Amino acid sequence: VVKGGIWVFTLRGTQRLFSFVRLIILARILAPADFGLMGIALLTMAALNTFSQTGFQTALIQKKEDIKSYLDAAWTVTIIRGIILFLILYFIAPYAATFFKSPKALSIIKVIGFSFLIQAFTNIGVVYFQKELEFNKQFIYQFTGTIADFVVAVSAAVILRNVWALVYGLLAGNAARLIVSYLIHPYRPHLSFDFGKAKELFGFGKWILGSSILIFLITQGY
Repeated sequence: VVKGGIWVFTLRGTQRLFSFVRLIILARILAPADFGLMGIALLTMAALNTFSQTGFQTALIQKKEDIKSYLDAAWTVTIIRGIILFLILYFIAPYAATFFKSPKALSIIKVIGFSFLIQAFTNIGVVYFQKELEFNKQFIYQFTGTIADFVVAVSAAVILRNVWALVYGLLAGNAARLIVSYLIHPYRPHLSFDFGKAKELFGFGKWILGSSILIFLITQGY
């Protein structure tokens, strides 16, 4: 437990350090308006993500019995959710851009939606890292994305000098985690919808959805 705590502390510390350094570097290259555009896209994405939480990952981690029979059902629902959210974000992008009075945010919102697809296909087996307290593997999985985001965002900023550096960095981070999730865990998920298993997970996940919505509304000042 102590060793796991050290890994968690190290992960949070390194992520914050890299995020801070990344922000300092990008702030010297990009304009404040670029961060504003990215903020609009992220807020729109976060709203969709929050109001559609399944809570499956938390349910799988907290289940005391063997969860292997639940993994494929959870992965399948996650993929379906990712595709739906991608399509919703794509089609509401014009309305979001109009709402925020920022036409330039339109294309950014559409492209950033690919994050939903990338994250959806992540190996569901990574839930074992937290369930079995393998925080060293959780560190590798998470921090690889942090590094990819940092390198791509900074490199793209030097070349492009616009908001797309932030977008490419985010997508690169998600893509890196997707790849690593299959490299460091042997489980190979398959598309298989089991209504009974999904319903059981939803039973727990509804509480996660409720708390996520409440936290979102509080943090966003509504």
